[in-house]
Amino acid sequence: RGSHVSICHPEAYRICQALIDPEEGKYTVIPDFRAPDVIRLGLVSLYNSFSDVYHTVREIEMIARLGIYEKYSSDITGVT
Repeated sequence: RGSHVSICHPEAYRICQALIDPEEGKYTVIPDFRAPDVIRLGLVSLYNSFSDVYHTVREIEMIARLGIYEKYSSDITGVT
């Protein structure tokens, strides 16, 4: 069965936007934003490797630490 990992961050929506942006990261990450401040990731052991999870966490860390999310609007315009 699949599982979810939730990460709370005050800028969760904008971090999700940066993860979705194909020009921003090296890896394809499709997160789910849950108001007010949750980045939700679906993990399925059949499809996701340790390496996938590691690179996703590193992408989130880089986006948050370097403030890359700041170039995205905080206006929630739709479903992520």
